[in-house]
Amino acid sequence: MQASQKITLLFRGAAFLMDIMIYSAIMQVIVWIFYKIPVFEITPVIIGIAFILMFFRDVFGKSIGKYLLGLNIIDSRSKDKSKVYQRLLKNITLPLWFVEAPIVIFSKKHRRIGDLLAKTETTVDENNDAFKLASSIFQ
Repeated sequence: MQASQKITLLFRGAAFLMDIMIYSAIMQVIVWIFYKIPVFEITPVIIGIAFILMFFRDVFGKSIGKYLLGLNIIDSRSKDKSKVYQRLLKNITLPLWFVEAPIVIFSKKHRRIGDLLAKTETTVDENNDAFKLASSIFQ
């Protein structure tokens, strides 16, 4: 596996974890500010709403984690920027993340089930500072 493929896989996992933490934190703050309820009492609700946010995370092109790490979602056929419906379709398989993670890691093209359904792929911007730093570490 090439260094850029390793970095893309690492960045995809890191972006996913960043998104989970960011959206969960946002929900916790909203609940605390508006409802003055201790967060631990309604954790399942927070997780449910954070999951909904995760489903819509790529609607504007890319999630916060993908933005920070320089990842892009492109149409696998045309190699152009993906369409909104493709990004939503891609995230429909989010509940299957525990199945998709090994598929992404061990498959030849490193694509999720959602990527295959939506005909998308996730690429890394090699001009991004995070990519430059990671490639200097991996080489």
